[in-house]
Amino acid sequence: MMNKLSNTSQNSTVKYDFVHFFSNLNSIGLASLLKDDILYDELSKDDWIALFEKQFESFKQEKISFLKPIPGSCLGCKKGCSGFTFLDEDSGFYVDLAIESNGAIIVDFTDCVNLENKILGLNKKEQIFMNDKDLHGTTQEFPF
Repeated sequence: MMNKLSNTSQNSTVKYDFVHFFSNLNSIGLASLLKDDILYDELSKDDWIALFEKQFESFKQEKISFLKPIPGSCLGCKKGCSGFTFLDEDSGFYVDLAIESNGAIIVDFTDCVNLENKILGLNKKEQIFMNDKDLHGTTQEFPF
């Protein structure tokens, strides 16, 4: 039983490292997890790190230094994929990401517009999109 737990936790470690670094607005930590030769949601590692740095700086200017990670599951385009809501409980700003990992690497991640959390009553007021390339003019698809 102990070995099964160890293997499970080793396989999920990279995802939880991603969650830890994202929650703490740590783009350097995120860069250490992403691979140079993989496109994530059609963007390179360098493009993502630039987006993270820009958004994390905006959060810090709003006096947000930590986003609470809340597990969830995508009900939309990556149906069944686990993900996380990263929430500033005071302001209600949040980022929903579906995150796919395979063994020891992050395979893909993307903004999620249909992430279901098991915790009800979250103060999710304004969704922030890390990569809004396809989201302009599609507000009717947003859940609020």
